[in-house]
Amino acid sequence: MRLPDGTLIIEEPTFDAISGRVTTTWYWSGPRGQGQKSASLRLYTATELIALMARGGLRFRSAHKGCSPDPFRNEGRLGILAETDT
Repeated sequence: MRLPDGTLIIEEPTFDAISGRVTTTWYWSGPRGQGQKSASLRLYTATELIALMARGGLRFRSAHKGCSPDPFRNEGRLGILAETDT
């Protein structure tokens, strides 16, 4: 990706399906200099999220594409609608 000021940003992500972690490093170079930054993120599956909600007393109702009313189709952000029994 190139920013309006000409800075070039490159991302190198890797995914470990066993741990559920994405480790990524961003590299940038531009008029203000260059550098790199790394991060490791834990990704929960929809099944794991629903189980966590159930343990917290919530019941799964539906899955959506982000915050929209459109159904989730295994791409993009996941929005989950849940309710309590009370």
